[in-house]
Parts: sequence; C-alpha cells; structure tokens
Amino acid sequence: MNKNFKLFFLISFWGALLIGLMAFQVDLIFLQGQRSEKPAFKPGDQVPDFTLKSLEGRTYQLDELVKNNNVLLIFFSPASGPCRIEIMEFNDYLSKDQEAGCQVLLISDESRQDLEQFNNELNIKFPILPATSLKVLKDYKIGLVPANFLIDKSRKLIYAQVGAEGFNVYKVQALVKYRSGGFKIEERPEKARPSEGEGNPGP
Repeated sequence: MNKNFKLFFLISFWGALLIGLMAFQVDLIFLQGQRSEKPAFKPGDQVPDFTLKSLEGRTYQLDELVKNNNVLLIFFSPASGPCRIEIMEFNDYLSKDQEAGCQVLLISDESRQDLEQFNNELNIKFPILPATSLKVLKDYKIGLVPANFLIDKSRKLIYAQVGAEGFNVYKVQALVKYRSGGFKIEERPEKARPSEGEGNPGP
C-alpha cells in the first residue's frame, strides 16, 4: 500500500511539473506577444535613422528607403507565435504579386543561424536585417514583439503598434491611403421621408 502511494505521489508530482512547464512555454511563445506596451514614438514624430545589412549582404538605410516609399519596420523573433502569424500573412500576400503599399523590413537580434532557418522555412519575400549592434533596438526601445512602425516618406511615424496582435496588410494599406488623403468615408445619403398624409397605397 505504501509502495503504491509513493508511486502515485511521484507520478502526480512529475505530471504537475510537466503541465507547469508546458503552460510556461505556451505563455512565452504565444501569449507574450498578446500583451501590449506603449510605442516609443507618437504619430508625427521623426523616427531614428539606421543602416543595417540583410542576410544576403545588401545594405539598407532607412533615410534612403523612405525617399521612394513608405516603410514598415517589423521587429520580431522567429520563436514568437504572433510574429510568425503576422509575417506569414504579409508574405502570403506578397507571394501573389500584390503590392503591400510599403517596403517591409524585418529586424531581429536573434542569431544569424536562427534567422536563416526562419527565412528558409517560410521563404520570406522581404529583407531580414540582423540587428547585430543592438543600437536600432535601443533607439526604438524594443521590449515586446512584434513591434510595428509604419513610417512615411519624410521619416515620420504614421502609426505604431507594439506587443499586441500585429498589423495586417489591409490595415497598413488603409493607413497609408488615409495619410495620403486618398481614403475617404462616404456618408450614406438619408432616405427621403414620406410627407404627411402619404402612405402605402391600398390593395
């Protein structure tokens, strides 16, 4: 009886420990990205310039990129569930030869090996920039990911969203269109009210 009790206790203890570890992993990978934090900049603020090299070795300078197009910076981690979902959505959209309305750049301080594996796994259609010096992460005060910064052609922030469920491509397009003045909400015309004495004709 005593031996069975000890066996039951050990199974219960290790089972509870395993469940606790699994819950921690779910929180770390999937739920952490759902929390939010205040972005470092407000709409209209000029954001810091930076120069980074992509996995392919091409140099990207923000100040030069914004001269030709709006830019969306996505700070991410390959291990983050919300990051992967957001990036996959953009990637699928661009895979269909459709325009996102901006230049998308992915920035991460993860190891080059992890980023290359992520790139190969998802066949990413836009540049991945390793943040080797970490300066850009400090300048943008990155804590939680995904952290999204949509930037206009004067290097000013259009919109930022950090740590919550990230952008989708349609939201980005609407923000860019609204900023350019091309997005207007048309008022629905009011239906004419019947004058007094008028009514539906009888049968």
